[in-house]
Amino acid sequence: MRKPILPLLLAFLLVFPQPALAAVEKNETVYCLLDNNGTVKEVQVVNWAYGAPEGDSWTDYGNYSEVKNSTSSSKPKIEGNRLIWPATAFQQDGLFYQGSTDQELPFKVSIDYTLDGKPIKPEQLAGKKGKVKITIHLENLTRQQTKLSYKDYQGITLSTEKTLYTPFVFQVSTSLSAGKWKNIKSPGATQVVVGDEIQLGWMVFPFPTADITLEMSGDEIELEPFEIVALPSLSALSELDLSKLNIDGKVSPLFSGLLQLENSLDKLSSAANEIAENQKKIADGSRQLAAGLQQLEEGMQTPYDVSGQLAAGLNELSDNHQQLAQSNEQLTQQLIGFLDQYLNQYSRFMNEDQLNKLKTLKDGITQINNGIQKEKDALNKLSAAASGLNSGLGELQQGIQSLSQQTPAISSGLNELAKGQEQLADGIAAAADGVATMRNEAGGQYNELMSSLAAIDELEVLADNYKSFMDNTNNQNSKVQFLLRTEGIQMDEPKNEPLPEEQKKSMWESIINFFQRFFN
Repeated sequence: MRKPILPLLLAFLLVFPQPALAAVEKNETVYCLLDNNGTVKEVQVVNWAYGAPEGDSWTDYGNYSEVKNSTSSSKPKIEGNRLIWPATAFQQDGLFYQGSTDQELPFKVSIDYTLDGKPIKPEQLAGKKGKVKITIHLENLTRQQTKLSYKDYQGITLSTEKTLYTPFVFQVSTSLSAGKWKNIKSPGATQVVVGDEIQLGWMVFPFPTADITLEMSGDEIELEPFEIVALPSLSALSELDLSKLNIDGKVSPLFSGLLQLENSLDKLSSAANEIAENQKKIADGSRQLAAGLQQLEEGMQTPYDVSGQLAAGLNELSDNHQQLAQSNEQLTQQLIGFLDQYLNQYSRFMNEDQLNKLKTLKDGITQINNGIQKEKDALNKLSAAASGLNSGLGELQQGIQSLSQQTPAISSGLNELAKGQEQLADGIAAAADGVATMRNEAGGQYNELMSSLAAIDELEVLADNYKSFMDNTNNQNSKVQFLLRTEGIQMDEPKNEPLPEEQKKSMWESIINFFQRFFN
């Protein structure tokens, strides 16, 4: 029988090209044999160390139950968890060695089966008929609290703690006989038909858990093993080129502008409210003015009526006085004529005193007539003035009445205008609240984005820093990958038929032969 490590040597040489001699680096491949429920049965770790040791030895770290050198007869010196290899153990292609361990994996696999909707143990499925559902549960066990720092939308550095897991990407695959199974449902899987086989493959990123389901119907049930490759990687996000976001330093001005807009809208809303209050005050003043004008209008009625009566009385007096003036004018003319005639006839018979008296009488009559004429003119002016006063009071009353009638409409209009102004102020305030809400919500979303980006950065660090399953603290110059395989479900073979010689291989040779195809 060939040594089981030889195919591994070929696989490693195919996968990892021979490097130029440098400081020793190591590739760590963890092979896990699982039972059909996902429970770990055995773990073998195969190491390939290559490069030039510094000094006469090279130290690897890890707790192995046994260690086998696959390239030479050299053996390591074991001190606790230290494997001290002599420099002479390194061949041209490096140093290959393997060992067993019972160390817990950084993840957990569990597999559930149902037949026609009822749970069933995997060993009871062989040879059965019906609808099979297989659920593979993957759980990341590397939970850790991590402090993240990032800048918020205001440019302020914030810190928060988040639960993170060292990211592992899982590739799960199996094969089905194309003619054996019907109604195959494999959500999220790629299906490739190769000959009479259907190759199924899933890629999942449990954070911390992920489920894979496979449903199908068939008889004489047998299941090929499930193969799982796990790598510490953030490849699930590899297609997201986050550098293209290029938002550093560009968001703060946007939020500053939103804050300025919010403040401006607040000021505008306050100004609109102030205008509305002033309009209300003017409307109140207009109502008071309307009430005063109403009182003034009522108060003007009496002077208007009295002035009308005065004008009417003066007009009547003027008319009567006009008649008196005319009669007096006629009487004066007659008396003056009589006195002039009397003097012409009898003045020679009169002494000076009598003549003077007659002249004085004549002058008095003339003065009386002139006085009456002046009274007429004065009464005419007074009557005209009274009429003008009455007309002016009438026009004033009409003006006050018109103004009094229009003022309530002005007050009502101002009130409506004030209401409109208040609605405008409310609308502006609502706009300001909307901007504030938008700013806060966008700010919160931006903060969540920046926190997520910080988490992704930290996940990349965690993935890069997970270098060794056996001792991640000391094996820093290392890389690690996990290869897992279930047993598969087969119907029992007849005991009286011996296996052909070529099938008499160890379980690990079968596993190695299987995983070898990943490297071809």
